[in-house]
Amino acid sequence: MVTLGDAARAIQRFREPFYGFIFPPTMRMPAAAWLLPFPPSLIHTRCMHPNSITAAHRAMSITPSMYKKRHALLTFGYCGTGYYGLQSQTPDGDPNFPTVTDVIRKALLDNGAIRESNWSPFMRTKWSLASRTDKGVHAACAAASMMFETLEEDLEPFDEVGGTASDWKLTDAAVARINLLLPDTIRLFSVTRVRKSFNARKHASSRTYEYVLPVSCLNGIPLAEFDAILRTFEGTHKFHNFASGLRIAAAEDYVAGDDSWPLGIDPRSTNRNAHVFRTVLCSRVHRQISIEGCEYIVLRISGLSFVLHQIRHMVGSALAVANNVVPQHAILTALRSPLKVDVSPLAPGAGLLLDEIVWWDVAGGEYEAQVPAAARTEMERFKTEVIYPHIHSLISESLVFDDFFSRMVEGDSNAMYSPEDYMRLQRIHSAWEQEVVRIVQKRRAESEARQKSKESSSDDVPAEQEPARADRRRDANIPGGLLTSICTHWGLVPGQQSHEMMNYIRSAIANGLLVERGALAYYVDALAKKYGQPTYLPGKDYGTLERFRCTVEMASNRVVLIVYTKSQAP
Repeated sequence: MVTLGDAARAIQRFREPFYGFIFPPTMRMPAAAWLLPFPPSLIHTRCMHPNSITAAHRAMSITPSMYKKRHALLTFGYCGTGYYGLQSQTPDGDPNFPTVTDVIRKALLDNGAIRESNWSPFMRTKWSLASRTDKGVHAACAAASMMFETLEEDLEPFDEVGGTASDWKLTDAAVARINLLLPDTIRLFSVTRVRKSFNARKHASSRTYEYVLPVSCLNGIPLAEFDAILRTFEGTHKFHNFASGLRIAAAEDYVAGDDSWPLGIDPRSTNRNAHVFRTVLCSRVHRQISIEGCEYIVLRISGLSFVLHQIRHMVGSALAVANNVVPQHAILTALRSPLKVDVSPLAPGAGLLLDEIVWWDVAGGEYEAQVPAAARTEMERFKTEVIYPHIHSLISESLVFDDFFSRMVEGDSNAMYSPEDYMRLQRIHSAWEQEVVRIVQKRRAESEARQKSKESSSDDVPAEQEPARADRRRDANIPGGLLTSICTHWGLVPGQQSHEMMNYIRSAIANGLLVERGALAYYVDALAKKYGQPTYLPGKDYGTLERFRCTVEMASNRVVLIVYTKSQAP
């Protein structure tokens, strides 16, 4: 059975190729004339959003030839409540499982930024999300790259990041027209030019999330102590124990003497385990806020990428330690060993939001794309005025943390072992680390033996005939992981500042001021002498935190941001 909506879409597809012949550019097309003599109800079937009618009237006065496809980066924010995540599996979406992408792409279609003939499949517009958020998770800065259709009159020069004269961004008026087609809980912030081969997901160098947590969840421990727990996750580790679906379903036990413990991953399959490694650049308490008289802390977690539910498991395990359910050393064991260690209950998704994405080319030393300053200001306003109050209402009304702690304390979660179990876990982990040391030493000795054998066999070769074996890697004289150490020590993500620090180390080694391939701590100390220590150092006692408050008055909420000065802890 053909519905009126199907008929309208069929007429639209038929009309589009002949638009210029039926209604030349000099002739203004009557409102909804292409649907006549169909009744008005059919028009509203095609235009689902009330503001789509205004957008349609505007679009009908413009021929498709006036639009031009341009490679663009879109940044937007949203409250994730009521949506099944950000990503849509099909272009048309599923009415039973709506996603944020469905709503945004529908608004772009009604606005003319996506032509109906390019609606499906996704590759027709090169649609690529920079990240994916789970059901109920929010975002202040989500992004997507696509082929964006727009008019020349809707563009303005954009050289904020030192680009060329051809750089452009969508005007505020054009962005506002698209926002008219979106609900208040979803906002488009900017549309800017990117190069043709740019991909928002593949070229993202870091992603930063915030987690809004009630202070009452900390069980009275100082913020500095909770911050130290969070910093345990910084660096490159195995996160199979802090993710959903990464561990082996039916694994064998690791046996050490009379002790044994189930394995979470196969330690013999090095290549197959690459997907469980992730690098966390920053994991710490960022600031404290007050919403409608309730105190919260904002956690900030940055990384190159994250596995499914990783941040929620990290927060859940930190809360388990803070509430004396899990000892802190168990987290280190879960991160450093292939064992199956259940110490990470899944924290509620209501407090999680995507806050920032950076596109920095580490090799080239420049930004692939940047968010305009004005758009970043709008993101902060949206986060403060919409997302934070929304999170507060979710936490206070649905009691999600009460349920979380009830499951954790009653043993219904995966974070319960006996004291004897933890002692056995420590013994097995210690045995595992000793075995790793033996394996590394054996391989190193074999490598040195092979090298000596090569040198002795080539003694008779004249020097001028020896093949050149120069290491062509750019950072062959710098130990691996230095960029990660810089970012974790100074609380950075890869960008201009970390690039400057890496260049200083390269220059110092080339000029003989620093030795080659030293320990990571050696180079971090050298950078500290050059650039100074970071504002916050792990393990330092900052005493009582002094605060100054920046009050933001809103229509129905009062949010107080507690900002820390340089001499104070985050």
